[in-house]
Amino acid sequence: MSLETKIEDGDFYVYKITYPNGKIYIGMDISKNANLNRWTYFGSLSEAGKRRLCIDLADYDTITVTKEILFTSPIKEDVKMKESELIAACGATDSRIGYNLKK
Repeated sequence: MSLETKIEDGDFYVYKITYPNGKIYIGMDISKNANLNRWTYFGSLSEAGKRRLCIDLADYDTITVTKEILFTSPIKEDVKMKESELIAACGATDSRIGYNLKK
């Protein structure tokens, strides 16, 4: 999905964040403000995920992350299912690849 793709009011989405070490986090926004959160919401890592991220990025003084919108839908259940599919497909629970702790 290109960055120019508009999330319509009422749409929810699955996103991928890529950190400077190349590892990823895949999440979803199914809040009522998903369209407003598009570029300001960067997920809610668990405490264990935050610890892993902090350890991995400890040597960086500055970081740049990339956020890609992978899937949109006005139906929450579709977004929930797609998030699980994409976490599995991308291997995001493998600590060598990503920061997701569960599928």
